[in-house]
Amino acid sequence: MKSQTLYPRLFALLTISFVLCTIAGTVTHELGHVAVAKYFGYETELHYASMNYDTPIHEEFRKRYERDREYIEADEGSPQKQAFIEYREQLGKQLEDRGILVTLGGPLQTMLTGTAGFLILWFRRKKIFAKKSLNAGEWLAVLLAFFWSRQVFNFMVPIPAIFQTAGDYYGDEPQLSHYMGLPHWGFGLITCVVGAALLLWVTFRAIPKKQRFTFILSGLAGSTLGWYIWMHWMGPQLMP
Repeated sequence: MKSQTLYPRLFALLTISFVLCTIAGTVTHELGHVAVAKYFGYETELHYASMNYDTPIHEEFRKRYERDREYIEADEGSPQKQAFIEYREQLGKQLEDRGILVTLGGPLQTMLTGTAGFLILWFRRKKIFAKKSLNAGEWLAVLLAFFWSRQVFNFMVPIPAIFQTAGDYYGDEPQLSHYMGLPHWGFGLITCVVGAALLLWVTFRAIPKKQRFTFILSGLAGSTLGWYIWMHWMGPQLMP
């Protein structure tokens, strides 16, 4: 069938593009976390598939504790002890709120990038529907839209998160679910459904029928190859 024709040049270009976008998507996701942490003045470390941060607040906590240790450790109450308890509770809430925003930074960056790509295609849909092939700018929008695939992949692979226990399903999404008072799979399910809907529209509406088969094969090949290259070869070497 004509719709199942494989276009070698397009396949090669899209496969390479998916490799690069898989790597870029992983790094920019972590940079989303880093950006929020930096906003709060935290020291950060960026790795190939994760990030760490340290809060200077811990030093402030230690200094205050050392200053009023005599009152804090005493059995009887005192204004200093009560003030420290209130400070500790406020600090804990502040750190929790900031921590969840740092956690949100990664998925938010990924989803905003994907949404930007989708919106470009959506507003150009009439022109795209009238054509039999996409131009370079439109293919770039497709690749950006597929940043949403992270939300689908993380929820569905290897086992749909809804069938996993809270201890087996880990990452940004369960932490955000816990903070929002949702089941551990709640945030992941919501973003998975949204992402799947957007990507189905991109694949079966925005991409011309004659190029669709080539696109699907290149997407599977490029994202798999990109994941392996970055997660098992280049990433650990360049950004351990």
